[in-house]
Amino acid sequence: MKKFHKQTKSAFRFIKAIVIFTSLVCLTSCGGSIIPNNSIATYTKDELNDLYWENKDELNEVAKIILANEELYRQIIENNDVERDVWGKSQKKLFSNEEWGKIVDLYKKIRPYTIERRRNGAIYIDFAQRKVGGSNISTSLYYFGSEETANAYRVSRFETLEHLEGYWYINEWIFDR
Repeated sequence: MKKFHKQTKSAFRFIKAIVIFTSLVCLTSCGGSIIPNNSIATYTKDELNDLYWENKDELNEVAKIILANEELYRQIIENNDVERDVWGKSQKKLFSNEEWGKIVDLYKKIRPYTIERRRNGAIYIDFAQRKVGGSNISTSLYYFGSEETANAYRVSRFETLEHLEGYWYINEWIFDR
């Protein structure tokens, strides 16, 4: 029994070492996020609406840059993903220096949790959740290439998207944890 315990303990240490090694490799190869986690912003729906109008030119430009990136879309298709985040420094190689600079500038201005390129041609910008009473509230921005895509998304996800202008929509989702 003592031998079994010693072997189990050794196997457990080996697995722990593999997990630590894998985590370190991922952290060094994946790169850090564009902005630190402690600076991710939380917005009410009204605040996010104001943020959109204050930054709409930059939001439009970055949405178009991300949607036009063929390599990012190819990765989504090849990996059979629904979306790809553009939040880490490892994605920098997919964009020109000028494009990446605009993405970084937008992150620093609006401080989202993530900007995602979705398979369906949408851009999703999510912010930190806030707690109100016993509920969590999440606010996000969506950019769709067409009204049809927005309607299809709205129906498939049961979300209440509110139209801002053009292809931009805002969403507030309240849920209990």
